[in-house]
Amino acid sequence: MAAVIIGMIASILLTAGGYAYQEGTQAWGNDIRRKAEQIAKQIYTKLSANSQTREKLMEAYQQKDSSLLSSLINQAGYSNQKVALTKAITNARKEYNTKKKELDRENTELTNQYNKVNNAANYSGSTLSANRWAEDTVNEVDNLVNGGYHEEEKIQQKA
Repeated sequence: MAAVIIGMIASILLTAGGYAYQEGTQAWGNDIRRKAEQIAKQIYTKLSANSQTREKLMEAYQQKDSSLLSSLINQAGYSNQKVALTKAITNARKEYNTKKKELDRENTELTNQYNKVNNAANYSGSTLSANRWAEDTVNEVDNLVNGGYHEEEKIQQKA
């Protein structure tokens, strides 16, 4: 009889322990997901700003190019001005290409970080090891995107 009671108690404890484990894992995963979503929004905002900047840069380059070309046509016969305008077009093109490459590189990096955070959010909540990996990934991306200042603020607020 005592063995049956002990078996029942052990079964209840195992069931309750498994339930508590799963609840704890999911709660931790939810915290990770919330942080990942916050960082993903920040990355998306930066990507959007970069896209707008790139569009403005292209528009400005195209307008400058058109206006310089019109000036060249209108001022044909003034070789000094033609040389200066040609040089301005060349400089504008170099500056445009340099800034565009920088924006493209940054957009690629931000997109990679955005995908990394979303993957971490998707894996969190399933197991302890998945949560650990997801939390490490989210913190790594947070440090890259925000310099980790959010964590420092939280530590200072707790103290």
